[in-house]
Amino acid sequence: MDHHQLKTRRKTTGAFLASLLLGAAVCARAADVNTHILGATKQSLSTSTDAVKAGYYSGTWLSTVDPNLTGSNMKVGVSIFGKVGTYNGSAKTGQTAIYYAPGPNDMGDDGATQKGYPGTRFTNNGDFTVTDNATQLMWKQCSEGLSNDASCSGGAASYDWTGAFAQIANLNATNFSGHNDWRVPNVKELQSITDYGQQYPAIDSSFFPNTAIAEYWTSTTYAPNTALQWILSFWDGSVYSTNSSAYDPSYYLRAVRGP
Repeated sequence: MDHHQLKTRRKTTGAFLASLLLGAAVCARAADVNTHILGATKQSLSTSTDAVKAGYYSGTWLSTVDPNLTGSNMKVGVSIFGKVGTYNGSAKTGQTAIYYAPGPNDMGDDGATQKGYPGTRFTNNGDFTVTDNATQLMWKQCSEGLSNDASCSGGAASYDWTGAFAQIANLNATNFSGHNDWRVPNVKELQSITDYGQQYPAIDSSFFPNTAIAEYWTSTTYAPNTALQWILSFWDGSVYSTNSSAYDPSYYLRAVRGP
């Protein structure tokens, strides 16, 4: 082998070794990038540990991205990104005035504690329905008989007990706001939207305008005397029973649907 051939072989061998080393480096870099990506995205988050690792984005915390993503804003049994719900579904009464202040060994009255759902209570869905974020119930914004407009204009209609169910059937037959599972609310459901911090009417009128200052039907029967049903007055939020058959009373109606 002459000098020229030996020099050529050395160049070929060197280029081959260089390509091997470059290939190894590329593979190593790919593995490093893969590890970096997985390390940034594949992680366990929880109520106590919500730090999001940095990758091709800045590190952060879920509580910073969405301060409302807390256990108290989610129902028990719900888990979102490792955050576990602790809210039990109760609603605030609406009372904010304090008539019995907290003492050394007690928490004070309802106005002092204001226990219940801590977030924005109601959402106007823009289709003449309102969602109660505390209970997840969807309410018809306007009482039956009122016009379905922003102010719920007109006069509400009253019904006897069987007439109330017949009106609900009409709502479902027409698929009001895209739903056909409307119903007469039970006494606890209707009481849940009562605002005991207001009166005449005892309800948030910004979400439920033109509510009648009078009694509304519930679907709940009075256990001591099954000829009677529970009704609720939005005059002041009081709940009492009435005989639906003895003198054929007529009351107002607000429809509900949901869990």
